[in-house]
Amino acid sequence: MKLCWLFFLGFNICQSYSDLQEDGDYQYDVRAENIDDNTKRKGQRLVGASRADIKKLTFLVGFNILYRGQDGSACTGSLITASWVVSAAHCIVSLVPENQVDKCVSQTEKRGFYVNKLLNTNLKCSFLSGENLKIQFDEYPGIAYIGVGDITNKEEIVNGEKVVIDFVVRHSQTYRGGGTYGSFGGYDVTLVHLSSPVSSQYEPACLPGPTYKDAGIGPAYPHTERVNLAGFGRYRREPCITDRFGPSKFHYCSKGFDCLTTKAPRHPACHKFFQDPSTPENVPDSDEELFLVEQNVFYKCYRRTSMDPSSHGWCRVSDDASRIGELKEKVSWGFCSKDCFLAEEAEPSNSVLRKQLDVDVLDEKLCNLFLEKSLFNTVKVRPHILCIGHVERLNYTVWHHEHGVYRKGSPSDIKHPLDNIAGLGKYIRSSGTCNGDSGGPVFTYDDNTKQFVVLGAVSGGRGKLGNCGGLNNPTHYARLKMFGNWIKMILGDDSKDLCFK
Repeated sequence: MKLCWLFFLGFNICQSYSDLQEDGDYQYDVRAENIDDNTKRKGQRLVGASRADIKKLTFLVGFNILYRGQDGSACTGSLITASWVVSAAHCIVSLVPENQVDKCVSQTEKRGFYVNKLLNTNLKCSFLSGENLKIQFDEYPGIAYIGVGDITNKEEIVNGEKVVIDFVVRHSQTYRGGGTYGSFGGYDVTLVHLSSPVSSQYEPACLPGPTYKDAGIGPAYPHTERVNLAGFGRYRREPCITDRFGPSKFHYCSKGFDCLTTKAPRHPACHKFFQDPSTPENVPDSDEELFLVEQNVFYKCYRRTSMDPSSHGWCRVSDDASRIGELKEKVSWGFCSKDCFLAEEAEPSNSVLRKQLDVDVLDEKLCNLFLEKSLFNTVKVRPHILCIGHVERLNYTVWHHEHGVYRKGSPSDIKHPLDNIAGLGKYIRSSGTCNGDSGGPVFTYDDNTKQFVVLGAVSGGRGKLGNCGGLNNPTHYARLKMFGNWIKMILGDDSKDLCFK
């Protein structure tokens, strides 16, 4: 049995019905590796998110590796003691490339330093227990900003603390950079050491212990913890992304095509359907779309304007990420979301602390599905990750047109093409964090002890849409629950100051 999807431009895509019942993945901030230009990047970060109160999130740290006089944040980290910050390995990977590690150690032993010619700086390397690598700054130090909500504001910097980073520690099985997991995989986690402890007004966050529930939590999982994100980052994303109410949900508008303010396209079959006196005049308010079935052909019918009042117009979409791990060319469209209308001049472009509330940490089974799709080969070291995004429910109506008569059907009459998750009627979209927020936390709050618990550090997105947003593109976070023993080993005597939940 074949069902054909007819779109507004007469573009016809036919698939077998069994294909429609199958399963659309996940971009990483490769620019965070380019630490020599980290204050001028055009990375996308917690897009359109509201400003966060640094006085309430005292554990948040913005930092730069190789500070050269220009204030700004390339990555985000979380204070876990007064002197230690946990962040992402790809924020420091360019300091010593993997093929230069032994050379850095041997040159440090022979002449006291290693020269990174690409970054034009001297560093010192030494192995710690377990082949973990300690990288000291010999020439240009790193700089961390604590208690500073806007690193572009010199007055805020003065009122906060600006602390030198004297060294970082790289995991022996570290993620090696490049934007994909490659054949190695590895752990995208690092520890950053401050040359002097911060003052007591900045309370470090706790870490999750071995039994702490850190997955399958958030709004999509009833009676679980509230989960939030924060990071220093860019206000806008380019290209902008569509909303949930058109055929291409949470996809990027095609480059070079603006949002059009005319009424959105509608197929003639849909127009005829809505004109019939026996049918509704529009897609019901409770639904996002309507499927019309005529002689084994599906027509996808939508409103002419988005239900989101912050949306203004529609745009062309050229990609299709509806199947997890796949990206295909497609002629389609979507309603322009509020991201398309964010005023750049209204907010500093980066280095401002922003937050996003109420995200979902996907359950382990679902997260593993997305991880498998981003592992192109068998890797030597399987990453320990959490998947962060939003679990959305599919809301649609089905009608049949038979013998000239329209008859209302049931959503169970068809399988929605986005229903990739075991037929649960749900799909996943990104939380909008990634580039520039690298190393930043996903966290919860313990109401009893009044302490924050950092569950993970932003690793990045590795989905087909890229830009760390969109459909089937949850953000990967290093799962800190799996690194408790490693962190304690590296901190040594300082581990007595750690808080575990």
